Amino acid sequence: MSCLEGKTRIGLNFGYSGDADSFHEATDDALFIDGKLFKLDATVVEKVSEKKWKFKTYEKSWKYAQNSIDLVFDIEDSHAIKENYIITKINFKSNYGKISGTIEHEGKKIQISQK
Repeated sequence: MSCLEGKTRIGLNFGYSGDADSFHEATDDALFIDGKLFKLDATVVEKVSEKKWKFKTYEKSWKYAQNSIDLVFDIEDSHAIKENYIITKINFKSNYGKISGTIEHEGKKIQISQK
């Protein structure tokens, strides 16, 4: 059961997916709840297989300790764009699927499951 009421919208943004450095100040990793931004510590993106990725906040530091994630993304479909215009080459892929796991926000755990 979610600790959030009604139809709360949750969004995620990941911008740093290398070896997580808990003191890295320039990550784009963030959680959006009903359009409001909440910063996350560096989040590791682990590609488990072609169809499954894991997203996990590396370490709760003193700075962003109220927000963390431990999620699994099961990919169901992909959309790819590959174009070569001589001056610019585009190789873009978007994955679509379902997310499950937990988000911790301001001391409250939010369980996400796909049934």
